[in-house]
Amino acid sequence: MASGLHDTFSIAQRGEVDLGYLGGAEVDEYGNVNCTVIGDYLDPDLRLTGSGGSPDINSFAKRTVFIMLHEKRRFTTNVSYITSPGWRLKKWPGGEWVHRRELYGSAFRGGPSAVISTAGVFRFDEETGRMYLDTCHPGHSPNEINDLCQFELDISRVNGETVPPTREDLHFIHDVLDPEQLFIPKVKKG
Repeated sequence: MASGLHDTFSIAQRGEVDLGYLGGAEVDEYGNVNCTVIGDYLDPDLRLTGSGGSPDINSFAKRTVFIMLHEKRRFTTNVSYITSPGWRLKKWPGGEWVHRRELYGSAFRGGPSAVISTAGVFRFDEETGRMYLDTCHPGHSPNEINDLCQFELDISRVNGETVPPTREDLHFIHDVLDPEQLFIPKVKKG
């Protein structure tokens, strides 16, 4: 369904969004995502596009998947600014880190389910909220991916190599979802 932001946020607030897809500039090991500023908020090194509704979708959806380029500067120990909250957050006003479930209380619906980067697929431990490497994209190793993170990535749970899309998947993506190639151009052979 294509509609305006009012409809989108109303649907999300009613708890009718099962899965949200979002992007970001930085992510930490607990799934906190930044797409607002790099550096100090009041005197940033770089001002980014901003939230664009990401916190709403991330907070109200039952699951959220973030899609990101994989660079060491993006998989950071602490994001410069929390645009979309992950699994561990600072509780106001004391500042202690708590699990999202505790902070959200009765409004808790879920949270980040996965991060899909250009190197692999990452998931989050249900108890700790900490990110772990699930699968490596072809051509990448767990150790290489760990080296592309500023934090110590849990690579003990790697479940092999990411399965590439099938011919039917590609047909659905290119011919059904995006036939005008607005988001995903077809790769020309030859």
